[in-house]
Amino acid sequence: RHPKSCTVLLRGPNQHTIDQTKDAVRDGLRAVKNAVEDKAVVPGAGAFELAAAMNLRDNVAKSTKGRAKLGVEAYAEALL
Repeated sequence: RHPKSCTVLLRGPNQHTIDQTKDAVRDGLRAVKNAVEDKAVVPGAGAFELAAAMNLRDNVAKSTKGRAKLGVEAYAEALL
């Protein structure tokens, strides 16, 4: 009723693809296991860039005037 394990069937056109997929699945499961055990998650995948762009647009660009404001907005857009 409440299984403690499961089987994942991986198929692919060749052994190299299967090995790569197996490694990716193992890495993903390990990341979830570590997050659950540590009870903590470190933001990644562009979280800093997104936060920096939002801060530039919401705070810095509003207090900047003239051509510098265009530069701040362009830099914020480039971070995304």
